[in-house]
Amino acid sequence: MRLPALLTASLLAAVSPARAEYCADQPWQALGAAYGHARLPDQIEDQWVRCQALPRSPGQAAVALVYPGPGVAMPANPGDPLPGYVAELLLVDVASGRVLARQTSQRDVQADGTVLTGLEIDPEPLALAPRVRSVGLRLQHGGVVPEKLASRETLTLYAIEGTSLRRVVDRLTIWSVRGEWDTKCAGTFTEARTTMKVAPGAGKGWADLVLRRTEDHRTARLQGKACVDRKAAPVVRQTALRYDGEVYPVPAP
Repeated sequence: MRLPALLTASLLAAVSPARAEYCADQPWQALGAAYGHARLPDQIEDQWVRCQALPRSPGQAAVALVYPGPGVAMPANPGDPLPGYVAELLLVDVASGRVLARQTSQRDVQADGTVLTGLEIDPEPLALAPRVRSVGLRLQHGGVVPEKLASRETLTLYAIEGTSLRRVVDRLTIWSVRGEWDTKCAGTFTEARTTMKVAPGAGKGWADLVLRRTEDHRTARLQGKACVDRKAAPVVRQTALRYDGEVYPVPAP
């Protein structure tokens, strides 16, 4: 499915005002309500649009959209990854379809040897402060060189403060696979997974975000006709992100 550059009034009229129905399998309708008659990139694949009602923020929904960055053409084949992109997250009033807040980020992922392969709105809102909840945007990236593994998923958290939207965690890597191999068997591989939970904190009235990172390392070698894996013991590290008054500073991966 492709979206015309100029969204029509009929698309807007099709949006249900009920929050429970706002995003129900119809992200294009939600996007139409959010953008109104604003001009969008000429064609956008539905794989690059997500919409989710926000149960902890009554009357609001989040709409995420990714489209090619400046000088980057939309892939010729639906489902192909994007080498460079602009990501937008919108906070929308479901009754009127009005955009309450918008956050935009631009990324040239070719520079680090990856392409964008997917996006999701994080399903678990976090209580960051007494009246502050989060909405998260997950972006998946894949490597472009078969011999070098460089896949990862990042999480960016935005604080919802009434009708405002503010980025507080920027591109935290929550999953990655790195390594080099011969595309048949032999190679070295590292997979890392990070979980996050909220804990009482001293960060200016905001909670701490406790990260638990688990790394699995393995090597593979061809022995005769068999590909044999050797796994090391998992390495587990725990750290906490503390709010500094503006953001939760993210450590280098």
